[in-house]
Amino acid sequence: MRKLRVFRSVGEVFAGVTRHYFQLLFVAWPAVILLLAGTAAFYWLLFQAGLYGMAGVERAVGSPEEVLERYREALAAYSMATIVAVVLAMLLAQAVAAVRWHRFVLLGEGGSVPFRREDLQYVWTTLKILFFWILFLLVLSAVVGVIAVIIIFAGAALFGDGAPSLAALGPAGIVLHPLGVVLNVFKLGVVVRLMLALPDAALGGGQGVLGTFAATSGNTWRISGFALLIYLPVFILLAVVEGIAGLALTSAADLIGSIAAVVSAIISLALYLYLMMTQVTMLSVAYREIVGLPGGHEGEATVAEPTPGL
Repeated sequence: MRKLRVFRSVGEVFAGVTRHYFQLLFVAWPAVILLLAGTAAFYWLLFQAGLYGMAGVERAVGSPEEVLERYREALAAYSMATIVAVVLAMLLAQAVAAVRWHRFVLLGEGGSVPFRREDLQYVWTTLKILFFWILFLLVLSAVVGVIAVIIIFAGAALFGDGAPSLAALGPAGIVLHPLGVVLNVFKLGVVVRLMLALPDAALGGGQGVLGTFAATSGNTWRISGFALLIYLPVFILLAVVEGIAGLALTSAADLIGSIAAVVSAIISLALYLYLMMTQVTMLSVAYREIVGLPGGHEGEATVAEPTPGL
């Protein structure tokens, strides 16, 4: 059984994405342009709703119902067919970009044809992952529910007055909170293990969802730690940048505030793409380290010469 080398793989992901950021943009440039256009349309919608820019910061102060109503007014200018088409185009663009990035990371493959068979296979695999994830959550909820009922009634019988209540457990009930955290970390490991079918699909789909999930057995906690070490720094970076941008918008004059809004949008787009690349590279590295690449290649020997950092 192959084990994921967590800390080494984390360093490889961040170093690879940072070093090859613009190269990754280039190999998937048609999809990246579509993603940028869709994101720009979203910012335009925010602007129309009065929720972006200097004036938008002032107007955004209000009840959630008022903000939602402004969204509805902005959306009313477009037909439902247009909105659905834009959303579907964005989802397809994400799949196309992800396939190119997986193949670049794992095979060193540069830009290729605008569409590949693997693009649709990637979308189909995503839907299958969603199905298995929902099924897992249903089973887990049932198991946790049964255990919770047993604990509550046991606590009522042993420590309470016979009325079923979690409070009857007293200090012992505190143990359930860290167990909840452990359960969420376990769920992260499971969902990332399911998502390792995505790089498999990008390479042609030799293993499938269940095949890659079985091949990664014994790595759930390692994969959980790996994902946390990847996601947490990126989300902290996003929060810091968005916070600084928000302060700049609220403290600037109208003209400077408008410039700050444009700069904020550009930085947000760059970070959004960085987040996508990081997740794709994370899955690619974990897939290579645990499952291995087609053709019997293993480990770092499978990385193509033009992309040694990945």
